Amino acid sequence: EYIDFEDEYPDIKSVKADIIDLEIDSDKNIVMPAISKSKKNNRVIDFEKENRRHKRLGDQGESIVLQKEKELLSNIGREDLAGKVKDVSKDYSRGYDILSYELNGSERYIEVKSTSYAYSDSVQFFISDTEYHKAKNINNYYIYIVFSAKSKNPKIWKITNPFQYEGKGIIVTPRNYS
Repeated sequence: EYIDFEDEYPDIKSVKADIIDLEIDSDKNIVMPAISKSKKNNRVIDFEKENRRHKRLGDQGESIVLQKEKELLSNIGREDLAGKVKDVSKDYSRGYDILSYELNGSERYIEVKSTSYAYSDSVQFFISDTEYHKAKNINNYYIYIVFSAKSKNPKIWKITNPFQYEGKGIIVTPRNYS
C-alpha cells in the first residue's frame, strides 16, 4: 500500500531542484524523521512502526524455526543435540539466525526469512553482505523461508547451501553499496 506510481511524480521538465550544502558536525547526530506524509492522500507513514512490524515478523519466523529444529532432532532421539539448538540472532550479526545440528552432530547454520504470505513459486528477499559471505563460504548453510509466518500452520522451505544454485534458479542482485 506504500507503493507510489509513476503518475504521482511531476514531469521531470517541471522539476526545479536546489543544491544545498550540509555540514556534518561530529558532535551531533543527524536524525532523519521517522514519519513521512504520503503525497497520495496525505496519509502519515510511520517508518519506525513499519520496521517494528517487520522485526516482529522476522522474530516470529525465527521462533518457528527454532521450535521446529528442536522438535525434529528430538523426534529422532537426539535430545542431546536438540538441547543445544539456539537462536543466535540477538547476539550480533553472525550471518545466520539459528545454530542447529545435523544428525552426525556437525553444526547447521540457518538464516531465516519470514513472510506473512502463503507459499509462492517465486520468492524475493534481502540478504545482507554478511549473510551472503557466510552462505558462500561455510558448509551446512541453509536459508529457511517461513511462509504464512503469522498463521498457525506456517510452511518452511529449506534451501541447502543456497548459492550452489546461483545463476541456476537463484539470482543475486546488489541493492546497496558503500
